[in-house]
Amino acid sequence: MSEKTTKVVLIGYGHIGKRHAAVIMGSKYFELVALVDTHHEKRPENLPESVSFFATLNDFLAAEKKAGLAIIATPNGLHGQQIKQCLDNGLNVVAEKPIVLSSTELTALHHKAINAGLQLFPVVQNRYAKIATWLQQLLQKELLGQIYIIQVNCLWNRDERYYQKESWHGDLQLDGGSLYTQFLHFIDMLYWLFGKPSVKSATLLDFNHQALSNFEDSGLIQFGFTKGIAKDALTTMTFSTAAWSQNAESSLTIIAEKGSIKIAGQYMEKLQYAIGDGLPNEVALQEELSMDIYKEKYGAAGGHYQFWDEMEKFYKGQSHALPTVQEATEVIEIIEQIYQNR
Repeated sequence: MSEKTTKVVLIGYGHIGKRHAAVIMGSKYFELVALVDTHHEKRPENLPESVSFFATLNDFLAAEKKAGLAIIATPNGLHGQQIKQCLDNGLNVVAEKPIVLSSTELTALHHKAINAGLQLFPVVQNRYAKIATWLQQLLQKELLGQIYIIQVNCLWNRDERYYQKESWHGDLQLDGGSLYTQFLHFIDMLYWLFGKPSVKSATLLDFNHQALSNFEDSGLIQFGFTKGIAKDALTTMTFSTAAWSQNAESSLTIIAEKGSIKIAGQYMEKLQYAIGDGLPNEVALQEELSMDIYKEKYGAAGGHYQFWDEMEKFYKGQSHALPTVQEATEVIEIIEQIYQNR
C-alpha cells in the first residue's frame, strides 16, 4: 500500500513549478495528482500518466479532481486570485514567493483560510541553508554582542535574456518589481535574523532597464531597528539587476561588538569569514558549514526539498520550521514601505 496520503495539485509549470513537481513526485508522503498550466496547450510530454493535466484552474475545479493541497507557482500578480479560488474550494495552499503583492490582500486571505479551517503556507526556502540556520542560532544566543553594521549587497544581472517580450517578467502588475521577484529572500533574511526594521530612506533608480521593465533596476535602502541586538545598527541594502552579463554579488556582512561575519552566495550558502571572540576556528567552521546534505544531493533545489520535508512534519503533527503567514505579511509590509518611494 502506498504511504502517500496528501494529494497535490500544482498550478504553474515554469522553472520553479518544475522544481516543486520533482520534489513531490519523489516524495513518499505527497502525491502529485494534477497539473494546471495555461502556457501548455497540450499535456507536457514528461508528465507521468498518473497526473491529470488541465489548461486552467477553473477546468481543474470543475472536474472535482480529489486533492487536498494546491501549490501556486504562477506569475506573482496572479497569486491572490488563485489562492482565493483554492481556499473557496477547500484546498490548503502553498504559495511561492512573493505569496502576494499586497499585505492587505494577504491579511484578508489569511483570515479566509482561518475561517475555513485551512492552511496557507509561504515559501522562503533560503532560510534552510545550513549557514543561514547557523547564523540565526548564533544571533539568538547573542554571541556577537551588539550589532554595529549590517550590510546587504545583491548585485545581479537580469537583462534581455530574462526580460523577454512575451514574458510576464518586467510587467509591474504581474511581476511587482525586483524587490518582490529577485530580492525578497534577502529582505526576508534580514527580517528573520534581526526582526522587523523600519525603512529610513530609499533611493530607487533605473539604469539600463527602461526598455525591459516598468520599474526600477537598482536601489539603496537604509533600515532602522529600534530594539534587539541590532538596535541603532547602521543597516543598508544595495540591490541591482543591472550588473553586466552575470550576477556579481550576493552577500550579508555583520560588524559587531564581538566579531565580524560575512556570508555570500545566491542562496546564502557560503561563509566568507567569521572572526571574533568565542567563534569556532574559521577553517573548522568553513569545513563544517560546507557539509550541507541537501545542497550536495539536490544543488540549487536543496531548499525546496527541505521545505517539503518541513511540510511533511506539519502534516504528521510534528515540530516543524515552516515560515508563517504573519512573517510573510511583515516582509511584504517592508517592501511596501520601500516602494512608497517609487
